[in-house]
Amino acid sequence: MIRDPRDVAISAASYHARASEPWLHVPREKFGGLTYQQKNRSFSTLKEKILFELDNSHRRMVRQMVSFNDQGVFCDAKYEDLIDDTSLIAWRRILSYLGFEEREMEPALAAVSAKSLFGGGDHHEFHVTSGVKQQWREVFDAGLLAHYTNRFGRELVKLGYPLVLSGDTDKPKLSHETTGADATAAVPFKLHNEIETKLKQFEAAEVTYNRLVQRIREIIATALPAGSIVLVVSKGEAQLVEVENKRVWHFPETAGGLYWNGNPADSEDAIAQLEALRAKGAGFLVLPSTESWWLDYYSDFSRHLDKCYSRFLEDESCIVYELGVPTKEAVRSAIA
Repeated sequence: MIRDPRDVAISAASYHARASEPWLHVPREKFGGLTYQQKNRSFSTLKEKILFELDNSHRRMVRQMVSFNDQGVFCDAKYEDLIDDTSLIAWRRILSYLGFEEREMEPALAAVSAKSLFGGGDHHEFHVTSGVKQQWREVFDAGLLAHYTNRFGRELVKLGYPLVLSGDTDKPKLSHETTGADATAAVPFKLHNEIETKLKQFEAAEVTYNRLVQRIREIIATALPAGSIVLVVSKGEAQLVEVENKRVWHFPETAGGLYWNGNPADSEDAIAQLEALRAKGAGFLVLPSTESWWLDYYSDFSRHLDKCYSRFLEDESCIVYELGVPTKEAVRSAIA
């Protein structure tokens, strides 16, 4: 599947400001020692972030789209066609190409519709800013559009997307760049402002989250006994397990002691993983406030914690359970 590269540039500018993909967090000499994400965040406006994308990851992405060799095996599709495919005709063709039999088609199409943006399905709020096509018409000003067309116009044509030049009559001006008599005729760029607002919200949320991480690190470092092994529901956050003079493990974790990128299947799974690590010496479990949903979703796991162990500390940042040796009566009660 391909998408209008201009829309991809907009998506990348906001996504790369927030994502946790490892490559975004590697210091780069070309950025003066900053990581890709830090460099992205150093720009104060969406336009600056987009220009940064055009000079970096966007070039590679466009080149890959243009040079992709389907080898006669792949079925090409455009995002813009699929997002408008409310009748699911294109989706039916794709599923048929993938080998779905007729008896499997209707359940598969129902799942597609339920998860689709046009069907009102849930989507990851962080990754999806807007599902609409041709977002660039609301986000690119005349200068940015001309700059993009000069650099990637040939590739747009090869990919089958129309060129729109900065002087075209259907291309409005950014309201914040319009002055004087033109201001009354300006078309406000609602989506542009929404993305700018979301980026500011990301930055504010990041500040709040960093404060939370530092508070939990302080609790682990100062409030928990020296020599204890601490489990943290970390979501892979390295800072939460890198506490000086403390042995801190991700929870859940892989057999090799690395962060396991996933959640327990159910309460039984969560309890089994907890008890396996407690048997290896874990003495405390830290549940950050951002992961408090565990106590509701894994209700039997929550009851197991409260019946078998005690809450060592609880404040607005986290709950800390002391994983002492449970009595046989407590275990029987928790299981029952």
